[in-house]
Amino acid sequence: MNAPDTNKRVQSPRPTVCYMCSSECGLLASGDPSAGLCIAGNPASPMSRGGLCPKAALAESLRCFPGRPCTPLKRVGPRGEGIFRPASWEEALEDISRRLRAARELYGPESLTILFGEKPDHDMVYDFAAMYGTPNVLDHNSLCDTSRRYGFSRVFGDGQERPLPDLQRPLLTGEGVRREHDCRLLVLFGENPAEARRFFWLWDGILGARRSGMRLIVADPLRTPAAREADLWLPVLPGEDWALLMAVLRRILETGAGMDRDFTAKHTKRQAELRQLVVTDRRDPENGFILHGVPWAAARTGLQKESVEELVHAMTSIHPAAAMVGMNGVAHHRSGYLAAQALALVMALTGNVDIPGGLMLRGRDPLDRPAKRLAANLGEQAYRHKDVYGAYPEAGQGVVQRIPKDILEGVSLTKGPFAGAEYSTKALLAVHTNPLLTAPESALWRKALTERDRGNPEEYRLGLFVVNATLMNETARYADWVLPMAHFLERQGVVWQETCSPVFALREAVAEPPAGVLSPLALWKALAAATFPGKEPRGTLAAENDDAWCNTVLAPLAEYFGGVPACAWLRAHGGFLSLPAAYHKYEKTGFVQGESRIDLMPEALRRYREELLGTSPAGPVSGKTFRLISGRSPWQTHTITQDLYPAGDARRRVTMLINDRDAEELGLQSGDKAVVSGTKGSIRVILETSADLRRGVLRGQYGWGTSAGLLRFSLEGSYNLNELTDADALDPATGDACFGDLRVTIRREK
Repeated sequence: MNAPDTNKRVQSPRPTVCYMCSSECGLLASGDPSAGLCIAGNPASPMSRGGLCPKAALAESLRCFPGRPCTPLKRVGPRGEGIFRPASWEEALEDISRRLRAARELYGPESLTILFGEKPDHDMVYDFAAMYGTPNVLDHNSLCDTSRRYGFSRVFGDGQERPLPDLQRPLLTGEGVRREHDCRLLVLFGENPAEARRFFWLWDGILGARRSGMRLIVADPLRTPAAREADLWLPVLPGEDWALLMAVLRRILETGAGMDRDFTAKHTKRQAELRQLVVTDRRDPENGFILHGVPWAAARTGLQKESVEELVHAMTSIHPAAAMVGMNGVAHHRSGYLAAQALALVMALTGNVDIPGGLMLRGRDPLDRPAKRLAANLGEQAYRHKDVYGAYPEAGQGVVQRIPKDILEGVSLTKGPFAGAEYSTKALLAVHTNPLLTAPESALWRKALTERDRGNPEEYRLGLFVVNATLMNETARYADWVLPMAHFLERQGVVWQETCSPVFALREAVAEPPAGVLSPLALWKALAAATFPGKEPRGTLAAENDDAWCNTVLAPLAEYFGGVPACAWLRAHGGFLSLPAAYHKYEKTGFVQGESRIDLMPEALRRYREELLGTSPAGPVSGKTFRLISGRSPWQTHTITQDLYPAGDARRRVTMLINDRDAEELGLQSGDKAVVSGTKGSIRVILETSADLRRGVLRGQYGWGTSAGLLRFSLEGSYNLNELTDADALDPATGDACFGDLRVTIRREK
């Protein structure tokens, strides 16, 4: 394993797009790749406008990482010991393709699961899956925030998984450039864009709108940097944000406060049914409060009635307004699906949908998305998807956290034309992902990957496990084969970015990959040819080069390129195609499945409300049991960035927050080593006390836990929260992991 040394390409600055995380900010790369590239933010990027986070600034160090695999690695010891030998691509492709063919013949094509982490250049993988015949391709979103995305799309329509507040200024629209802020109120539920910057423009827009008079309310158990900027901070009990939104819904439906009657009359339906559900005289049996009223919401959330009333009044009296629910803070709770739906309903009833200063819907996706293309190509085989036609009707592209049980127990289909069928998972390809650290219940993953076949103890139950990664990670230690992946600076791809206006970009390869590392196109073409000799490749696998597959993907946008190939046009225009934003898009395209009206009673709304009403919100607020939540560090994203900073660097400090009064009662203080235990295991942490965290809550840092054997620098205090999580704690409809619903105990380490 050697780092690249003589790669050549960039000299003068060239635009490309980052992939240190899914924000995909614009970069400028310059210099000699063999001596080390210089990375800067690209001011022409509509996504980041020249912004550069620490992760992107250090991306080049990962390209030149000393332990980077630059040749296929074949396992020569037991899974998990991380003992490999270098091998040729010929040997790797021959062995992998032979075993894939055998699994397909013996167990059926659905016995192969392909798992993505982040999703760069994934079109070829979907087309490989179509050739193989497996519907089980699970992308990044299937572990990320499924409940939030599907909650919104069930109200606003297919493709509206992530509506965004209209805070991007300046903003090109069909009527010209909009520079002034319109939003008068923004409510963030479990969102911290000051620190977890998915979009540079979002926090800049929040600060700009604040200067223009916008009010900011933040609901979060921790007084985050975003909460410190707020006019009102609501330290809500974790997982109870839905109760606040139900209280807002009740006020609107009961009194008409804030309702946009013109919008609701023209563009919504079943308001009477929603009112019957929400406006009720039924009392909560636990505390006697009338359901969905302010006193009830205050009791569930652990907030003062006056604070809840202030939120309800603001959301029913200030217009235009927008709101967001967080991936970690809200979606990773059992209540996340309901919270997202409830927020969407509030926005619809108040008419704050797709208006200046409101919640912006996305335009219809013009591209032929590979997931939909896969389902169309598979025909009836698509009905064998392990989750969509299994236990999770809203699973979309799958449930990552079910994979260990798919291996250990098999797959049972419960609906569709193959209901009652069962099959085994015998092969797993993991692309740019590290589920042993990022998915629930790490111990179950280790068991699934190392369990021996009952009929043949010499073989593993999972017959083939292949990891395609830029760097060795915890999951790769268990692989039969590790296939080296080109760094994002070494490969080409297509980007459709989430902004208030549609933006398409070319991720340009600004350096050649080191010898022995294949581009994604070359790798998947070679694997397809080896697995299906003589079979005609399909889709992007038929492309001769990177420009050809990117041009194919961007073909639906041909009208904007004036007859010029898409890649050539993008290179001539700084790498970006920015289309004007549009408001009131629903007037042309409708909402759910093209219908002109929003259905105010999504199917799951009643079921989820009843289920959550039966749960106890509070539990002990101090003492023996704590709620454990997590948050992200602005310096780190999963495994790939854990080793960027040397020992002693403040950005490597990994602690667990505890309320200072809780710590005092337990005889703990900052710097103490402690053991945090749940039903699935224990982790060792270093404590940090804080008055900004509400009592009864611990807050960990997500994405750490890589073992010392894979690190250049020693790291004190690192822990893997997924040693505590439960693979069975899943949303019953979406299959989303309920990472945030952990109850734990804490004690000083002996």
